[in-house]
Amino acid sequence: MATVSSTTTETQLRAAYKDNCGYREDASATEAAAFITVLEAMLDRGLRVLEFDDQRFEFSTAALENSIKRAQQFLISNQPVTSGGAGFKTVSFGRNFRG
Repeated sequence: MATVSSTTTETQLRAAYKDNCGYREDASATEAAAFITVLEAMLDRGLRVLEFDDQRFEFSTAALENSIKRAQQFLISNQPVTSGGAGFKTVSFGRNFRG
């Protein structure tokens, strides 16, 4: 199931952000990909503020784009080596990769 869809609410988006922002600590490519999706949704929807309990986080467009680049680099650096060929994959998530 997709992390974000057209019916995803802001509350669900906040939860997905929290669930996937620790992809480096968890060493999880799945979480990194989901985090990229969440950040792209935030950019597309113009969402620049997330509130968790009594904390408020504001993000600039540049900060969100930088976080996407770091997550993409994590994915590239943590691709499993496949048998045969060079064993290297390039992953590209353009800002509007869903169409």
